[in-house]
Amino acid sequence: MKKINFTLTIKITILLLTIFFLTKVATYENTVFILNQYTGIVRETPTFDRDEALLVLKSYDMEDSLYVKELLKVNNTWIGNTYNYKEAYEKNYLFKWGEDDQFYNNPNFDEKEREKEYNKNTGYFIIENNTRTYGLSKEEVEKKLNISSLKLKSVEIYMKKYGGKGILKKFYRDFFITLYKDKNYDEDDFMKDDEKTAPEVRKLIISRNIIIVYLGIILISYLYFILKKNINDILENIKIMSGKIKRLFALDFIVIISYFLLIPKLYNSIKILEFTFWWIVVKNFLLYYYLKKDKFKILLGLHFLLFTILVAIKIKFNIKLLDSLYYIIYFISLFNFTILLFYKKEKIGNILMLSSSYIVQQFIYFFIISRLFLILS
Repeated sequence: MKKINFTLTIKITILLLTIFFLTKVATYENTVFILNQYTGIVRETPTFDRDEALLVLKSYDMEDSLYVKELLKVNNTWIGNTYNYKEAYEKNYLFKWGEDDQFYNNPNFDEKEREKEYNKNTGYFIIENNTRTYGLSKEEVEKKLNISSLKLKSVEIYMKKYGGKGILKKFYRDFFITLYKDKNYDEDDFMKDDEKTAPEVRKLIISRNIIIVYLGIILISYLYFILKKNINDILENIKIMSGKIKRLFALDFIVIISYFLLIPKLYNSIKILEFTFWWIVVKNFLLYYYLKKDKFKILLGLHFLLFTILVAIKIKFNIKLLDSLYYIIYFISLFNFTILLFYKKEKIGNILMLSSSYIVQQFIYFFIISRLFLILS
């Protein structure tokens, strides 16, 4: 009983985490946030994923870009805290590159003097309707504004609430730019509702929402089965089939390895994203038979045969499908398993829990593939 309860807890936790991360797929982030008529905060594109200082305080009377750490709104007054010189140097590669460029190319550059000059404006700042005060300490801000205990919040909270000019998050911009190289997209093409890229982004968002709704229904069904007190029977029934799903998941990674081994022959003909797409589609169509039949080796042979034929046809004839067709083929293959289970009158609890485990694993797989796709490209 304890083992079953632990299994159920793990399944619900994984399902919740998957839904949470799916809500982050193809999301936009605001890039401009106006504090007053002279000053605003602008989001920089990270040079590397490890860049943390990305929200820059911009003002017409200030030469340096100050990187905002935290922010707070009190009535019509903005209070913020910025990174000092060393922190900005460590947390923003673009800033580091600019400073290093000055160091190597300007013979009069004095690093200590530069740091001292930059830090005159760092620390806390106060932005009001017509005034701007920089380089304050926390105590000075509390005294000036008569605040007993100053507690700032993440800048992202305010950027999300008051900001504008939304842009697709960097990972997805990079993904689409790489995927549609022939269309020569650049960063600015991924502003929200941009006519050039909106159709591609919209397809991904619709696909994401379909999966979220389906997993949400499954999550609700978990609670229903718990209340009905028959969840333990369901978990016992799907135990064997869940083991088979894990074996198939392991096979997915063998396919990735085979791609890397064949890269010299395949790379210019078919990208890893499409290579693994056809593997997943064939697996989805055969999944019911994998789980319900005891002919694993025969089915695996058929799987590899169909997959090889599809990849060979794609390479030989250089077939390019419409983007919409890829999404349609994928969803038909994915829900084919669920439809067959219903058709064979499988218990509804078994259907929902098996399909949820399978979809979660597939989501993880596609995330890994997307990362590899960007690295290889």
